[in-house]
Parts: sequence; C-alpha cells; structure tokens
Amino acid sequence: MKEEIKNTRILEKTVRLDKAKVLKRVQDDMVVQHDKSRFRRGFGTLAPEKVFSPFTFHFSQRRAFTLAEVLITLGIIGVVAAMTLPTLVHNYKKQEIETKLAKVYSVMNNAVLLSKAHDTYTVWSSPKQYDNDDTEKYLETTILPYLKTSKYCKSSNKTCKCSSYYNAPCVIFPDGSSLTFRNVGQLFAFYDLNQKDIASMKIGTSHFIFFLDNSNPSLGAFYPSGYVWGYRDDDAVDSNSASDFYLYNSDRETLKKYCGSKYTASNAGDNTCALLIMRDGWKIKDDYPIKF
Repeated sequence: MKEEIKNTRILEKTVRLDKAKVLKRVQDDMVVQHDKSRFRRGFGTLAPEKVFSPFTFHFSQRRAFTLAEVLITLGIIGVVAAMTLPTLVHNYKKQEIETKLAKVYSVMNNAVLLSKAHDTYTVWSSPKQYDNDDTEKYLETTILPYLKTSKYCKSSNKTCKCSSYYNAPCVIFPDGSSLTFRNVGQLFAFYDLNQKDIASMKIGTSHFIFFLDNSNPSLGAFYPSGYVWGYRDDDAVDSNSASDFYLYNSDRETLKKYCGSKYTASNAGDNTCALLIMRDGWKIKDDYPIKF
C-alpha cells in the first residue's frame, strides 16, 4: 500500500513537471512569434521591418533597365534631336539677324540725332575717294562721340581689324558686331554680325551693307544699301558696260532678286538684302532668297 502511494505521488510530480515544461515551451513559442511579427526575413536573416537601406531586400528586388532598353532610348533621343536641331539653329540665326540689323540701324541714327543736337553733325562729303584719313576725321568728329563701342580701330592699326575684305576704319560694338566704313564717294558701312567670324562672313546672313550719308532722308542718315553695280538688264555681268542702279523705289520682288545668291556672291558692295529685311519690318520672311 505504501508502495502504491509512493508511485502515485511520483506520477503526479512527473505530470506536474511535464505540464510546467509544456507551459514554458508554449510561452517561449509565443515570445518567438511576437518577435517574428516585428521583423521580416531578407537575405536569410532577420531584419527590422522599418529599416530602409539600398542594401536591404526592398531595394535590391527592383528591376533595372537593360542595355538594349538604354540604347533604344538614346537612339530615339538622337533621332528627335537630329530632326529638331536644324530648325532651332535656323530660328536662332534668323532672330539674331533681325535683332542686330534693327539695333544697329537704331543706334547709328540716334548717334546722328545726338550729333545734330550738339551741333557737330555735317553731311558726309570727301573729294578724295578711298581716303581713310578723311573717313576717320569725319567719324571722330561727327559720329563716334555719340556711340557706345568696345573698340575703335583706325586703318593704320594693323593689329585691329574688323573686316577681312577692307582695310578701313571700323568700330566694334559691345554685342560683338562691327561696322567698317569705306569711302567710295558715298560712305559705305559694312556690318558684320560677329566680328570674330569675319573670315567666314557671308553676304545676306552675316554681312550686310549700309550707307552713312544724307542721300535718302526718308530712310534716315544711316540706311541699308539699295545700290547695285555692274549688272545690265539681262542680268549678264559686264564690267565694260557697268551701270549704277539704286533700287529704293523698286518692288519687293526686285529686292529679292538682287539679294539672291548670284548677286551676293559676286561683289561685296552691291546687294539689297538689308534693304529687303528693312522693307519687311526687320523680319526675314520664308521666301528670303539666302539660305542659312
């Protein structure tokens, strides 16, 4: 009897121990489950759910562009640029010509008005054709005091030259354009849009011709050339029967004709491109005869 009681007590104790172990195990499992709910698995390790890093799971799983996709995209961009860039360059050049021509016309005529207001203006005249001394004396007395320029170059200054075509006095404006003055009876003024590119100047796009005199008061004292030399009515160049033509009263089609490549390529002193642009309100229209 005592032995049975003893065995019963041992059994009860064992059961109680087993229950304690089971309870402890359950509690441990609950703790583990709770901890797992606070973490997420990445790269086989437990990482905090709210930690953001370029080295953790959520960034590394993003899909990158393939080389083919990048090359196709660059190709499309290149095609679009090739289609639009010429138009952008053309429009920029067109606007530059329009703006600078209107500006130099205004600046020079304002200088004449200031000269008149200060009683220093005289109408241009010179008995000695191609005489640079007369030209420089006239400019220094009548025009230059009223011009804002970056540089004034006398013809004797060989290191300072504004034109690749003529050795003559000139001025360089702050915007990089220049005017070269040549005495051929009338006082020609050759306008270059960019003084740094005079070696590659092209009449009708970067090189334009004006006069500085009082021959056409309705156009101002400084005005675009409407002078054409050496062309007969049949358009054949014949220097033995050269004639002077002044086209200020001509229609627009005639101005377009003498601004064409045939005339701008043959002589730097006779074309009507600047006059055509002035006639069109300082705008280059779509039928402008020179391409750029």
